[in-house]
Amino acid sequence: MPVFTVHGPSANGGDIRLTDKLVFVRDGFHFWAMVFGPLWLVWNRLWLATIGWIIVTTALHLGLASLGSGRPIAGPPPSAVAATIH
Repeated sequence: MPVFTVHGPSANGGDIRLTDKLVFVRDGFHFWAMVFGPLWLVWNRLWLATIGWIIVTTALHLGLASLGSGRPIAGPPPSAVAATIH
């Protein structure tokens, strides 16, 4: 069963009985937004959310890299480089 939120003008700025200004927005979970998050944001023209996603993921990557957690995204693992040098 779909769930909708109802958005309308504020009661102190206009007449609440004007139902033609009410907007019904479907609320829910979108599977493809979860799987392809950044692409879904760009496709739906959510530019600020896309920029926010890029900033947050970059900050998380740099923060974890500064703590020595994990390895860089590009390049071979350090053990493979060490094995070819010796």
